[in-house]
Amino acid sequence: MAAGKDVVGQVFIGANMKNWCFGLVALFLLATQATHAGRVDDALRNARDLGRPIFAIATSDHCAPCQKMKQTLRGKGLRKVLQNSVVLSMDAASPEFREWANRFPADTSMVPMVYVILPDGTQMYSQGGMLGEDVISSLLTEAIRYSSATKQNAEVALYRRQLDAAKQKSRERKLIAAINLTAKVAQRPGDYAVLQEAREYHGKLLEAARQWLQDLDHQMLNHESSHGAAFRIAQIFVELRDYADIHEMSRQLLITYDQNEDTRAAVAQAKHLLKARYRQSDKNCKMAIESYQTVVDLDPDSTSGRFAAKQLKVLRRKLAQKLTSIDR
Repeated sequence: MAAGKDVVGQVFIGANMKNWCFGLVALFLLATQATHAGRVDDALRNARDLGRPIFAIATSDHCAPCQKMKQTLRGKGLRKVLQNSVVLSMDAASPEFREWANRFPADTSMVPMVYVILPDGTQMYSQGGMLGEDVISSLLTEAIRYSSATKQNAEVALYRRQLDAAKQKSRERKLIAAINLTAKVAQRPGDYAVLQEAREYHGKLLEAARQWLQDLDHQMLNHESSHGAAFRIAQIFVELRDYADIHEMSRQLLITYDQNEDTRAAVAQAKHLLKARYRQSDKNCKMAIESYQTVVDLDPDSTSGRFAAKQLKVLRRKLAQKLTSIDR
């Protein structure tokens, strides 16, 4: 019986060891496949992000033309075009090349196999056989020229979308966001027409900000609107600090109304309210609660105080939920 048990045990262990080995092989194959797919994906992503074509070549160690072509690629005449391309060299017998060939099928499997792929994934060239330096240079020069034009068109389209988004922000009366978004477009090199439009529109938005500060100055004299006005002045002071005259105008207003007994509380609340919002956006819940609590303590019956009290309830509830989940 003891011997029988040993045989059964050995069979059981052997079967499990076999399954374990199969599992390791499967994991290795999956990992290898992911690695090869990842390298191919990296090349495609780099080409798209950099706006450059891919020069891909598949070779074999036992192929004389392949070795000759590798020598050609090391030549000084191709250095510039290859530096402006994403180069991917593969073994023709590798899983990596099979992954590539599945994505970019060709009519031949002859090595060396050469591919030129544009940044958008368009297959510009895929042929087998030896290529000379002049042919490779001509192919890549054309691909680089086309890729550069495509990238420029994509950038112009992006800047146009950002400028349109800034105009939408302005229509929504989100002037600070519109100014900051337009500034990004106005400072970038690109299409002259879009650049000029962005700069002109940016100038108009800055003039609107100056007028807004004058309006807020008048609103500070009204008790009903002073809290909201103080918050906006503080927000302009912080978020438009890159514009010296606007920054100085808002600073002077904060100093003036901080020295006024009737508006001092509104200015103090505005500063803490703004601080609370930034902390809340950074997900610093405890610090945001402290700032909101300061606003409430200064004047619970004001517009800012009532708003801060509502935010306190929300944040304390979120904090309690977090602590409860940690305790579990």
